[in-house]
Amino acid sequence: MKLREMLEIPAFGGFRVAAGHGGLDREVSTVSVMDAPDIYEWMKGGEFLITSGYVLKDDPASFAELIGKLDTWGAAAFGIKLGRFIAEIPQAVIETAERLNFPIIVIPIEFAFTEVINPVLQEVVNRKTREMMYTETVHREFTRLALEDRPIEAILKTLEQHIFCDTVFFDTVFNRALFAREDPGNELHAAALSVERREKPLSSLMARYPHYRLDTRDGEYGILFFGRRREGFDGSFENYYRITVEQSGVILIIKAQKLLARKRVEEGYRELFVDDLMRAGIDAREELSNRARIYGWDFRDGGFAAILDVSGIREQYRSGLDRARDKSLADMMEKIAWTSADIIRQVFPQAVYSRTSDQIRFAVSSEACDKETLKKRITRTFEAVRQTVQHQTGRILTVGVGSWKADFYAVSESCREAERALRIADEQGDRDRIIFYDDLGVMKLLAQVCRSEEAGELYREYIKKLKEYDAGHEGSLVRTMQVLVNCEWNLKKASEALFIHYNSMKYRFRRVCQILDCEFDSADEKLNMAIALKLFAIMNADSIDSL
Repeated sequence: MKLREMLEIPAFGGFRVAAGHGGLDREVSTVSVMDAPDIYEWMKGGEFLITSGYVLKDDPASFAELIGKLDTWGAAAFGIKLGRFIAEIPQAVIETAERLNFPIIVIPIEFAFTEVINPVLQEVVNRKTREMMYTETVHREFTRLALEDRPIEAILKTLEQHIFCDTVFFDTVFNRALFAREDPGNELHAAALSVERREKPLSSLMARYPHYRLDTRDGEYGILFFGRRREGFDGSFENYYRITVEQSGVILIIKAQKLLARKRVEEGYRELFVDDLMRAGIDAREELSNRARIYGWDFRDGGFAAILDVSGIREQYRSGLDRARDKSLADMMEKIAWTSADIIRQVFPQAVYSRTSDQIRFAVSSEACDKETLKKRITRTFEAVRQTVQHQTGRILTVGVGSWKADFYAVSESCREAERALRIADEQGDRDRIIFYDDLGVMKLLAQVCRSEEAGELYREYIKKLKEYDAGHEGSLVRTMQVLVNCEWNLKKASEALFIHYNSMKYRFRRVCQILDCEFDSADEKLNMAIALKLFAIMNADSIDSL
């Protein structure tokens, strides 16, 4: 119990706080009689030390030093009888106690030590007994809720009945606010809903309301927030309320884990279906309709595919991982997928996805509309996804978007277009943005002829020789020419883009000219090289090795 509560015991009406009023909230766990000046060496913390002053009478100068040591070793307070061995408390002791907020209690001289010890220990035992009974009751109630698999709303209702306080459980896994009951006028509820709608960050809620995090070594499952206190709230029951919150937290974590496991199983089945859909693994429209109906999806409209490529994942897998790091990456991809789906479905409700180790592939059903309107909607939506994911995880997303198909059965073709857009962008070093297949322009045309003999001839004349040189000399002439063309044949800009000295850039360009026996002093030669490089990018994107 707190020291101020101990002083409220009726038998202690004559006790007086002589110093250290700021420490009256210290916890008292026991009462000990001070019979030696070095008693602090045997203390365990929380002691209310009482003395007649006998051990201090011959060395009053050590009194202030003793107070400092008692405070350091965790004593709750120091009680002393005045008038027998020590007439008054020295001013230096008062000043030390005030500075440390260490309470000094004057005990009436007529009190026997047992008259101090027994009431305190009795109150401590009574409180412990009440706490055990309360804990057992709370544990039993919340365990029943868990065994009956009651919803989170029922758990919150029981919590509020015990702590007389409005509560909100904000599920950080699924980004949702849950309440014991609907209460439109409740300020805490309204603030939590604004976070759920992403109008405000979760940090704003944490800064405004007391909260309790629900987490384990596996991660965070949510946060309990506490709002308006209700009739019946008793500040002296703070410890009991804390027990209730901790018990409810355990049950909420178990509930959240079950919901998460169930969602992961369901997501697994759904992702298998979406994976079949995106890879043209569905043989008939009837199969598409029947399987979609199981999950409540309606794919009667047309749609498109979009692929979210997450930066740095492949490199981390290649660099070697342990089990914990592998799980961390998988959990992050799961969080990115859920976050992305939540944002995208606000605009395109019929959006479904599947995941690979470093990509999230969305098949998005949408009604027909003019091309520019659809492009603006897609850009606005997926840019919000990119910004949110980068803010939450630090990861950069590159998004490839295939063309809209009037028949959703053909969304696999849109998926291949999104893949091609990403690969071409990757080959050209053009990432960290949204890339529409429909915007690839001449690249789309070249993709249709990249397997022709004429394309192969152009490739062999301008690219193959440079590739062979690079392979034999650990060079990067192909990359150099890609950057030079992107920089409009400006050697200085290209050197800056490649982070090399201008003289090094001039040397590389001269070497290219020697290998290809071409000076690139005509517009046709520059155009041929630019087209050859684009063909090379498409060939890499489509894994064409035969030319």
